[in-house]
Amino acid sequence: MLPIKENPCASLSSVTVALCLLTLLLMALRGRKSHHHNSQLDYTKYPPLPGPMPWPLVGNLLQMGDQIHLSLTSLRLQYGDVFKMRLGSLTVVVLSGYTTIRQALVWQGEAFAGRPDLFTFSAVANGTSMTFSEKYGPAWVLHTKLCKNALRSFSQAEPRGSGATCLLEEHICAEAAEMVAVMREQAAAKGKMGHNMKGIDPVMPLVTSVAIIVCALCFGKRYDYNDKDPDTFRPERFLGSSGLLNKELTEKVLIFGMGKRRCPW
Repeated sequence: MLPIKENPCASLSSVTVALCLLTLLLMALRGRKSHHHNSQLDYTKYPPLPGPMPWPLVGNLLQMGDQIHLSLTSLRLQYGDVFKMRLGSLTVVVLSGYTTIRQALVWQGEAFAGRPDLFTFSAVANGTSMTFSEKYGPAWVLHTKLCKNALRSFSQAEPRGSGATCLLEEHICAEAAEMVAVMREQAAAKGKMGHNMKGIDPVMPLVTSVAIIVCALCFGKRYDYNDKDPDTFRPERFLGSSGLLNKELTEKVLIFGMGKRRCPW
């Protein structure tokens, strides 16, 4: 008997049919869910928002293009200052215009204070970022209040002797000079290695300088750019030359406070 060869066209058509059926099933489930949700709304009180027709699965992502701000501006001219669209499976309400945005952020601030539940937001700092991950609530309000009070205290504290107007400005100006010096050293080292490109990546110096300023204000000690693990708990960092606790540092931070401790031994 001759061996039966499988027709690649037949297998390809089977995959295509399966994908089409799966797409139709997802569209049917999505339409049923949307119909059930819309049937519970009172459109006489809350009329549906206008917006572009979304595609299955991807929503309106294909309409955004490379320049999202220009795409949203074009959609605003077509649908008005308030319209809705879909980014994948997430429904997004887009606000445009000074009056509309002011009403949302000033007069209805609590309603618009939350963050969308996106994977990219939760991936930042493993979900512990106050800016991207934390949802609006009592904890967010408390953290914001603590940050505002800390910035107010540092902006009103007297400088240590420089020409700055406050302690915060003194730290920022001093660290800006250090950051420029580090960038120049990196550019010089890159030139000595024979690289044709003269530019450097400023991301790490900028991020490191901000972290150094925060540590200096919170702990009263400036860390160096070459410090490999400034977030690791090392007891010797809080000891003076005599081996005792340095009161100037321990009065500004709770060494044995809440949180995971990591010691090198």
